[in-house]
Amino acid sequence: MRNRTLFLTSRQLAKRWNINAATLRQWRWFKKGPQFQKVEGNIRYKLEVIERFENELIRAHTTEDQKTPTESISELVSEENKTE
Repeated sequence: MRNRTLFLTSRQLAKRWNINAATLRQWRWFKKGPQFQKVEGNIRYKLEVIERFENELIRAHTTEDQKTPTESISELVSEENKTE
């Protein structure tokens, strides 16, 4: 059985996070938010990366230091490059 990678569209991710898809577009423009891929002109978010991104943002309390989304993305990309 072939291992298939699951992807989300901008609309699907926006719905998952209960935000406007325009927010994701703005984050891409300002190089913030989760890592994405552009396939034949369409934006796709790898579900595995989204789940790790979400887990990186979990905090135990409000005073706990939190990484910015950009720092979280950089670490995820570094980890992926190590495993390839």
